[in-house]
Amino acid sequence: MDTPDDSFLPSDQGTNHELRLHFRAETNFVTAIAESVHLIRSDTMDQAAPRVRATLSSDSSALNATRAGDILNVYGSCLKFDRANPQEGLFFIDAGGTETRASLYSQILPKTIVAGVPPGLAADSYSVAVRSLANGKKLREDRLEGITVAAA
Repeated sequence: MDTPDDSFLPSDQGTNHELRLHFRAETNFVTAIAESVHLIRSDTMDQAAPRVRATLSSDSSALNATRAGDILNVYGSCLKFDRANPQEGLFFIDAGGTETRASLYSQILPKTIVAGVPPGLAADSYSVAVRSLANGKKLREDRLEGITVAAA
């Protein structure tokens, strides 16, 4: 595709677009799948922006569940930030938009953050946001929705 407005046309021989399936299926089935595919083109991804993939608490074997006061491991990429800068960090955001920044960090690496879940955090469902000033220029953020904080 040359522009964001180009259409994905796997059945048009002039476009060089195709969809390949890596199993043996009936030809009619393959054709039906290829003709029903709808792609949505989005903007290119900011390569320096943090990307949060999962969290795992020291007190829970379940992904994306924790308790106030526990240690939380956050996994992803481009997660490193300056813990001294209050704009950057790991934030818990409730449904009303109230943000609580984690203040205790034992590890801040590009692919892992190990932080303390704020002790006074109420039991609820939160978004976990990681914010960083990549290259010191632009504040970037990524969120993981649906993090359950249980009663302590």
